[in-house]
Parts: sequence; C-alpha cells; structure tokens
Amino acid sequence: MTLDFGETLPLQRVEILWEFVAKSFAISTSSDGLSWAEVYATDLNGLKKTAVNLGHQSARKLRLTMREVHATHSSCVCACIAERRFFFFAGSSVA
Repeated sequence: MTLDFGETLPLQRVEILWEFVAKSFAISTSSDGLSWAEVYATDLNGLKKTAVNLGHQSARKLRLTMREVHATHSSCVCACIAERRFFFFAGSSVA
C-alpha cells in the first residue's frame, strides 16, 4: 500500500491497527515516489496495534509492504489493516 500526502511532511509516528496481523512487514518513505528508503522492518510482529516512531523524517509518500501474514491467520492470503494513523511533527494526525 502506498500513500501520498500531497506534500512533504515531517512524519513522527505511524500507528497500524491490524484486522489480520502481518507477521513480517516494512515501512518505506519517499519524497518523489521513485527513490525509497526503508525506515522500519520486522519479521516478528504479533501485535494487533503496531506503533512505529519515525523520528520526524520528512516524506511525501509512505509505503507499507506486507511480507508474511501471522500464523494465527494462516488461512488468510493477506494481512488486512483495520485503521492507520499518521502523526506529523506539529502534533496533528491524519487517519
């Protein structure tokens, strides 16, 4: 999943509320959509709510790459997100 915020923003934190938990996933950021930097990755997620601090990295686009579904949802072919939230440096959030 790729999100475009429409302008470059200083990202502070991403919160993901999983409907079907992803065991393995990565978060990448980009200012132009061509060059991506992986800013977080895990192979051991088991949480229904994942919070990732991004340290005020500036980006226009954010990409979530789900690599493997958690074993508790092994019959599902994908991980599903129930809700996502983004927190920007100014303290505002976007759902």
